[in-house]
Amino acid sequence: MHQSNEIFVIFCIKKSKESEIDGIKLSEISKRMHVSNPTTTKVISGLEDNGYVVRCIDKDDRRAARITLTPKGEDAIIKAHNSFHAIFDELTDHLGEQKSNELADLLNEVYNFFDNKRNIL
Repeated sequence: MHQSNEIFVIFCIKKSKESEIDGIKLSEISKRMHVSNPTTTKVISGLEDNGYVVRCIDKDDRRAARITLTPKGEDAIIKAHNSFHAIFDELTDHLGEQKSNELADLLNEVYNFFDNKRNIL
């Protein structure tokens, strides 16, 4: 897996797994990621071709497909998660404790700012 948009889609599918037992609709992925359905379709097709996801017909709406992760997709999440944490460990070692704490405070402020903007829009 090389493209960041693919890993974002996989994480979106994983996050939805808690509420969408039968998988998530492609249109819902597009909505959550703020991209068009054709863009999402292209990414999902690539992920499906490479064995990270499977597409199944929605039992309630035969025109729609539901996307679920395969074991390979679940493994990709674990690898991405571990890689992300390893990079942050390196960053905190590089910055030191004080600057790392300052960065964490700033990132929290940024998150809260954008979270408030999202609620307004």
